Amino acid sequence: MEKNLSFFQKRDLGEVIGFSFKFIGKNFLHFFATILITHLPIFALIYWFVNSLFTTNLIVNFFSVVVESPAQFFTTVFIFGFIGLLAYTYSVSIFLNYYLLSENDRSKRPSIIEVLQATFRNYYSVFVTYAVYGLLFLVLMIITTFLNFALVKLSGVLSILFNLFFYVFSIFISNSLALVGAVTIKEQATGTTALKKSWNLVKGYWWQTFGIRVVVAILAYLIFYVLMYLMGLFFIGNSWDILFDAIRGMSSIEQMRMLTIFFTFLLFMVYLFFSTFMETAMFAQYGNLSEQKYGSNTLAEKASKLGHQQKENEEEDF
Repeated sequence: MEKNLSFFQKRDLGEVIGFSFKFIGKNFLHFFATILITHLPIFALIYWFVNSLFTTNLIVNFFSVVVESPAQFFTTVFIFGFIGLLAYTYSVSIFLNYYLLSENDRSKRPSIIEVLQATFRNYYSVFVTYAVYGLLFLVLMIITTFLNFALVKLSGVLSILFNLFFYVFSIFISNSLALVGAVTIKEQATGTTALKKSWNLVKGYWWQTFGIRVVVAILAYLIFYVLMYLMGLFFIGNSWDILFDAIRGMSSIEQMRMLTIFFTFLLFMVYLFFSTFMETAMFAQYGNLSEQKYGSNTLAEKASKLGHQQKENEEEDF
């Protein structure tokens, strides 16, 4: 096969976006097949998760469970949250290891086995990094919530302004830490080290990184909208009626359970679709900024400039 383009090249905003879509287009079938097959355990986990919610009556008797047994409720939420973090970091690792393996050997596409092996090899580092990342935002949210309650008592306007500030601040932080996954996988950095390295990489290129994220999100949404429209053409007629007629024949609890499973699967497919574009773009931006700041090309340019400067100084002295 023709060699894949390298992620690690200096690019401007448009070139990073163009490269991301070119990479996806060139590896389309293999990339999506790898993503779907490696995410089958998460589909099974989602099915188990939704069934567990109904088994523990958290969905059916949500408020009564919270009031009558708050300890059980928060313990269950913590367990599900922990499992959710495990699933999310696994998903992110799959994407990032696919890119890294493609970069390490651009003459071939990585196999599913290679992607899984690399994912399990790097999984602990990715999990720790995203656990620290999530803990950071959890602490920020708790502090913000308490401050917001205090400000509401003083002034509604102050509360609104504070919330606005928090949203802007959250965007700033999340954008500055947008490369933590790529840093963790490529540089074997973990936890706060990965966060600091991402921060330093994005520093000076914050608006470029933010612009890439916004443009990619808009383009992915437009592609998704077109795909949904085309898929809708195949479901004209009684297709949806057949599906929902089957659900209507169940008991109310079963209806709720099946609809929850259906829409959860749908939302997860949407997540995979958007992650395909966003994760690719962010890894490309990581490669771009690595070359801009620390790459071999950058070091060679600096050495060349230094050599020219020394030569000019020697000529002037002569």
